[in-house]
Amino acid sequence: MALERNSPFEEVFDDQRFGNVLDPSRRGFGQLSTSFDDDLMAGDEFSPSSDMRIEEKAGQYEVLASIPGATGEGVNIEYDSDNHLLRVFGESQVEQTDDGSHQFYSSSFNRSISVPDEHGIDEDDIRARFNNGLLQVVLPKADSQSKRIAIEEE
Repeated sequence: MALERNSPFEEVFDDQRFGNVLDPSRRGFGQLSTSFDDDLMAGDEFSPSSDMRIEEKAGQYEVLASIPGATGEGVNIEYDSDNHLLRVFGESQVEQTDDGSHQFYSSSFNRSISVPDEHGIDEDDIRARFNNGLLQVVLPKADSQSKRIAIEEE
């Protein structure tokens, strides 16, 4: 199965009634759209997007996020216990010097991931580590020990 790129400009100008009039425009927008899509989807180190995934391990969940160009000071983390949502946000900046040219890229990011709630999370023991653009957040599961309940007699 091959992936096909979907261009929003093609749908706008797909009406056959306007085909003859808008043919030059369609070609221009198609080229613009393709170029713009290629830049966004390139996935190179300057892409503002970041990959984020969660893994369940013994007694904890581990969230890994790739945030190229960010520093520990530029990354913020929040855990919303009501909605079981981990949010990572901030800014990243990358500077590149190539063949005499100097480029500076800056972007903000805001990613959220749902944390399974069947065990609960020990919020006081959440830890995070950031190293070379890779963020690791450890969310320990809350103790799920059963509690014996005493019955009072009247």
